[in-house]
Parts: sequence; C-alpha cells; structure tokens
Amino acid sequence: MNQIRSEILDYYSNLVNQIDIISEKAIKFFKTEAIVHQINSARDKIISKIKEIEQIKLKNLKPSDSIYDGLFCFFIPKNTFSFLDFKTDLESNFPKYLDFEFEFRNDIGLLVILNNNLNKKFVDKLIGRHESAKSEKLELDQVMWVFDTYEECAKFSVISQLINAKKDDFIVDLSEIENNQMVKLDLTFESHFKKNTEILSAIKSCLNVDSIRDLKYNSCDYKIQNNVFQLFKNLTMLTINLRSLESLEKDVFNGLRNLVILKFSNTNFLCEPEAFRTLRGLKTLILDRVTIRNVDIFKDLPGVKKLVLKECSLLDFQMETFNGLKSLESLKISNSRFEQINQRGFNGFKCLKSLESDYYPSIFLIDK
Repeated sequence: MNQIRSEILDYYSNLVNQIDIISEKAIKFFKTEAIVHQINSARDKIISKIKEIEQIKLKNLKPSDSIYDGLFCFFIPKNTFSFLDFKTDLESNFPKYLDFEFEFRNDIGLLVILNNNLNKKFVDKLIGRHESAKSEKLELDQVMWVFDTYEECAKFSVISQLINAKKDDFIVDLSEIENNQMVKLDLTFESHFKKNTEILSAIKSCLNVDSIRDLKYNSCDYKIQNNVFQLFKNLTMLTINLRSLESLEKDVFNGLRNLVILKFSNTNFLCEPEAFRTLRGLKTLILDRVTIRNVDIFKDLPGVKKLVLKECSLLDFQMETFNGLKSLESLKISNSRFEQINQRGFNGFKCLKSLESDYYPSIFLIDK
C-alpha cells in the first residue's frame, strides 16, 4: 500500500512540475501580456485538477490498485512550438505513418482525464513516446505490436478520436462515459480479428455509442459476425472496407433501423440474398470496387432511392434483380463490368429520374 501511495505522490508531483516548466517556457517565448495571462490561467486550472485527482486516488486507494487503474490523468504537451525541447524527440521516435500527434489551439497542451484500467504502455502511446518505436522501422500491419490485446487497440483508437474531438480545450475530461460523445467514429485496424465482437466491449468502456451517427469500419477481416453493428443503433451512415471479406451473412445488419447510407468498398464477397432485408430505412447504397457473386441483394431494397456502382464486377448479372428497387430515382454505374447481362424478367425503373452509365440506356429499358 505504501509503495503505490508513494508512486501516486511522485507521479502527480512530477506532472505538476512538467506543467510548470512548459508554462514558463511558453511565457518566455510569447511574452505578450494577453497570452501570458491565458497561459497562467490554464496552468492554474490544470494544476488544480491534477491535485483534485491525486486526492481522490489517495482517498480511494486499494492494495491491488495500480497508478493507472480507475481515475487517472496525464498531460499531452503541445509540440508545434520551438520552445518545447521534446518536439524533435517526439517526431523522431515515432513512425511517420502512425497518426499519434494532437494539434491544440491552446498554448501549452492539454490534460486528459480517464476512468479506465490502463497501463504505462498505453498511456505512453497516447502521449506519443512509446519506447518500442525507437527500435526499427515497422510495417503498417505491425501497429498491433504496441498492444497486448485487440481490445486495447480498439480502446486506443476510440480514446484518440475523443481527444481529437475536444482538443481545443485544455482539460479533456473523459471520465464519464455518457459524456464521451462523437458523431463520427473511424475504426481502422491493419490486422485480422478472430471475432469482430472483441472490439465492442472495449468501445463501450470509453464511448457513448448512442452518439455515433457515422461509422467507418476498415480492417482485414474475412468475416463480419452477425449482429455486430447493432450496438450502434443510431447510425445513419456506415462505410465498410474489408478487403479480405469472403461472405456477408443475413443477420449482419440487424438493429440498424435508422441507417440511411451504406457504402462498401474494396472487397470481394458472396452475399446472402437477405443480407440487407433489415435495412428498411436505407436510401443510398454505394458499392465501390466491389465484386459481388450474388446480386439477389437488390431484391430486398424497396426503399433505396440511389444506387452507385463504381468499378464493380457483377457475375452472371440478371437484370430482374433490379425489380426490387421500386423507389430508385438515381442510378450511377461507372467503370463497372458485368460478365453477362440478362434482361429477361426486368420490368424497368418506374421512378428513375437520373441515370449515369457506361452502358446504353436501352439496357435499362430507357430510351436514349
């Protein structure tokens, strides 16, 4: 108990000293009265918050606790001004292709407050000082080496985006999940997940998922588990880029009643005929560089008003599958390849107002 207590006291004492040093360097650099006042005001508030968290930690300390468990704060210094000595160190010790830096409008940086079970490696990565980055040049796919689990990778991605969303403040309080809101979330992983659901518990532990309206999901997964997106019940736009995807099952999109726009890109998959049947609110479907080996999916989209096929390949294409697009008003087909087009049974588009296509309009039963 005494050891962890001493670690807490040392950590927060050093953190206060760091704030003081950075603030003094900033004051010496800027000199103008208005900015000096702004820096001192920010410094006082940041230090006051640090001491408040220190007291809470000490009051609620348990023998099994780590300094990184529960309520915890750390400082991310602004590294764009020459008065900060560690600018060069930060830039040289981290791979250029990893987006680890944060840009702030305030003058010294920001204090981040979390209420999660973390570890030193995770925090150092957020600050941009992970020691493993000093060693050798890393391939993009090796970004996962930084973390012990896939859950940590997902958590890091979400927390980084939350910090960026609030980066104009000098105190970013992420300790209350219900207040951690974003409209857009980008989940990009250069690795396979054994289960997509592995990331969901991590996301829920630090983000109010009900706030997400626009989700981008990009990974090397070959399969999406059923019901995986139902956590994001308020989604209106979903973009999926899974270059290794092999199949799309019928219950993948369960729970997305509010989804309006769905975009697939850079993938080749066999799609279950009823994969889109639950997307009753869908209005726009965009397929970009997609090879589809079962085009019956179009039969279950009566509410779609816009369909875009860009650089797509559709095998053994039966035009009658378009009969399910009863509300289609806009159709755009560009640089796409149909191995075989069979017009038999096709009724034409009754509501179509706009057509952009590399193919003759007569194929769609439309006069030139």
